Amino acid sequence: MESNGCTDKSSFKVETRQSKNKDGSIHNILKIVRIKPDNCKKLPERIPILFNLEKDLNLSGNFTYSIENRILNAEAGEGSLYSILEKYFSLKDVKQEEIEYEGFLIRTSDGKQEIDQTETVSFAVQAGQIKRLRIHLKAATKDLTFARYLKVPSDGSNFASWFVIECKDLQSFDGTPVTYEPFLMGGYAGISPEIKPGYSLYDKLKEISGQLGLPLPERTFAIYSLERHPIYEFFCYRQLK
Repeated sequence: MESNGCTDKSSFKVETRQSKNKDGSIHNILKIVRIKPDNCKKLPERIPILFNLEKDLNLSGNFTYSIENRILNAEAGEGSLYSILEKYFSLKDVKQEEIEYEGFLIRTSDGKQEIDQTETVSFAVQAGQIKRLRIHLKAATKDLTFARYLKVPSDGSNFASWFVIECKDLQSFDGTPVTYEPFLMGGYAGISPEIKPGYSLYDKLKEISGQLGLPLPERTFAIYSLERHPIYEFFCYRQLK
């Protein structure tokens, strides 16, 4: 970390959100946030900022973690491996990360939410594009997907405040004929942005996930009927590759 004389460990905080790995262990996503500016006038110098996962962040047991912050190039010594990579490659050559999500149904029964892991969704997101969307429903004879994905316009509607991608034209995942229950005819879906403070449904999702003993979902996926009624809602979590 570069300091002008007033940067130390107290200049930062680490925000943590959680998802589940495929083996059931917890994956922690860390975001480092500066909370105190460095307005000193000393010559810049590089200083180490160290956080202890257990003592500082209360992370212990069987878990994995990743850092959300974008890592930018730093000046490297001549002849070092980093300087060689820096010389021949640039950030323009690096493809934006593809993130895979898997989700399961959150069913409402008698006014209460329940987890149903027999109905699922999976998809990948790269540079705002949706890939390999696969939906497994009891109401269909085979797995489904959507043929078209559209960016949701900021038109002030509830749908626009909840979702960033709209999915249209329901079809089978493998492109072969499929039959499904009539209530899915003309159905469409929405994929939310990453769930963070400030998202319109953040508090509600936090409440529901807490009641169910789940980590806060990282995205949601919801299917609507042709009459614009929600039929299915899935809590989705990042998957490790």
